Amino acid sequence: SVSNKGIEVLLTTKNINSKNLNWETTFTFTKNINELVSIYGQDQVSDIGNNLLIGEPLKSNYNYVYDGIWQESDATEAAIYGQKPGMARPKDLNGDKKFDANDRTTIGNPNPEWQGSMYSRLTYKQFDFNFSVLTSQGQTVLSSFHDNFADVSDRGRQKIAMDYFIPTNGAGLDANASTANPRPGPVATGAGTFWASNFSFYKDVSYVKIKNISIGYTLDSDLLKKLKMSNFRIYVNVLDPFVFTDFDGYDPEWAASPLGINRPASITTQLGLSVKF
Repeated sequence: SVSNKGIEVLLTTKNINSKNLNWETTFTFTKNINELVSIYGQDQVSDIGNNLLIGEPLKSNYNYVYDGIWQESDATEAAIYGQKPGMARPKDLNGDKKFDANDRTTIGNPNPEWQGSMYSRLTYKQFDFNFSVLTSQGQTVLSSFHDNFADVSDRGRQKIAMDYFIPTNGAGLDANASTANPRPGPVATGAGTFWASNFSFYKDVSYVKIKNISIGYTLDSDLLKKLKMSNFRIYVNVLDPFVFTDFDGYDPEWAASPLGINRPASITTQLGLSVKF
């Protein structure tokens, strides 16, 4: 069984209400807590193979925890774990000096901690101005962008400028003690065995988006009567003009979707005319 508990709040305010000037704003707030309570008639044992984890949200991020890169000064400790400097480093969660399935855990929340929006409409005589804002906070997803473009173990897929580990060498390359990305190359000799788990590609995709900005002008009623129209409005509408986020991939709203659906955010500008007779 699954438990879903949440709260939804909607608030509309009449900020200004006069003959020529009106301003109205609507706020929404949503928070939902999703939790798997029981499976197969019991509530004690999770089905890890099918990602059904008791006490956790559905579709949890269950993996090793990315803990940076083994440095050359860590060579002795790395050897205990069968690792080498330059390899991606998981966290030894249970402290048993080995990396295995017992070191996997849930990473972040696969669902937003909360979501909210704001819509505001301002009118002055025949002019109107509207805008809407959407925010989603506290969601962690496996980023398909980074999985496709930041894989240092595959020469054909590493397509973005990135900081990665370079060991001390005699090839004329400057050493780089990066803690962000491992040494490029096959997992066995470069990035390390655990790199293949994609554990470094879990990203916080919190964002604030300006979803829409619109400016319009409507003819007054006297002129509409002369033209035998019931409505005539001309407007300019801009969709998704601004996104504020720390996520460094494509559109954070679609970060968990397969590449193709997850694509760069676009800005759309519309010039429109609404006429009714």
